[in-house]
Amino acid sequence: MINRLNGLTAVEYPHDSSLRARIRSYELAFRMQMAVPEALHLTEETAETHALYGTEDKNTAYAAEKCLAARG
Repeated sequence: MINRLNGLTAVEYPHDSSLRARIRSYELAFRMQMAVPEALHLTEETAETHALYGTEDKNTAYAAEKCLAARG
């Protein structure tokens, strides 16, 4: 439905380059958000990797998970 609305907008405002750029930005943001779950599968990391990052220690788990996710 969004694609149809964007198409109608393109027809109604064919020379509005800022509108087209905004639509492309929103589409890119959507694709990036949809990719996040795949990037954050920490359960697929090995036990050794979890140990190296300290995800099993309650004192370091929060920061370790963030570092591990950032690495991906």
